[in-house]
Amino acid sequence: MARHLAPSHRNGRIYKEQTLREMHLERTADGWQCREELRHAAGGLSYAQMVEAAEAADFRRALWQIAESIADLFGTVAFLVSQLREMPSGPAPTWEELTSRWRVS
Repeated sequence: MARHLAPSHRNGRIYKEQTLREMHLERTADGWQCREELRHAAGGLSYAQMVEAAEAADFRRALWQIAESIADLFGTVAFLVSQLREMPSGPAPTWEELTSRWRVS
């Protein structure tokens, strides 16, 4: 399975690095500023305006609701798939174990 997931992990790493570059903020005399590409994608909003809009829209709550829905979905899938139901429920792996398990050279 890891062999089949390797291209996805490679592409994910590239995508992650690109996304982090695009989201990079710079501290200026006027406060935090985002890259022009991000500003353009946000309809010309400055970073401060983006934060203000997110707060006004209660964006944190929306993200929490999305996370809850995803967790419920995973729970339902685990219940419905017999192989997952039969898996032993031992201690969860650590982040280090997960990282080494899925790291692709």
